[in-house]
Amino acid sequence: MVAVFGRVKKQKAPRAAGETAELRQMESLEVWAASLKAKQLAAAGRANRREWSLEGLYWLAVLKGKAYTLAEDTVVNTDTIPAGYLVVKAQWLRLEQRECEGKLRSYTLLEAETLIIVNKMVRLAGLRFSPGPGGPADRQLRSAREKLYYIGLQTHYSLERRAAVKTSLIKLVWRCVDLCAKMCVRER
Repeated sequence: MVAVFGRVKKQKAPRAAGETAELRQMESLEVWAASLKAKQLAAAGRANRREWSLEGLYWLAVLKGKAYTLAEDTVVNTDTIPAGYLVVKAQWLRLEQRECEGKLRSYTLLEAETLIIVNKMVRLAGLRFSPGPGGPADRQLRSAREKLYYIGLQTHYSLERRAAVKTSLIKLVWRCVDLCAKMCVRER
């Protein structure tokens, strides 16, 4: 591991009087989960490179309620979510246009409900839909059933940056796991 990452060097940084340490990862996850509520816009990151061409590094969803801990193993689509995981009910949004008038991305809400693992969400507070293109010149014809939701490009770029960091961290962890496994095999 030293050959790959170099030697680890501990550093001490003094804190101001009365300043507390940052939240640990699990505590921050629980704080994030407690902040989730119904009708909130959220994003979930994807680590599967094959899906990036569909919509990008993240999926958007509208939450259906508050986050909760699963009491038992649950199957969602083809995935099994173990008991004890923090999850939230949601509906996915499908990307309709990558960029329409007004530099907006347009989405439609899918009917099916799903469960999202809170730890797979992009932790970016304050996500909101943008107002759609308006006025007679920008008016778009669509069926009465189909409602379009919009996010601005700046929101999209913020989500992509956060999802990219999360994805690269996942890749780094798996690379470390692979290297450790290879080193263990060589030592035997």
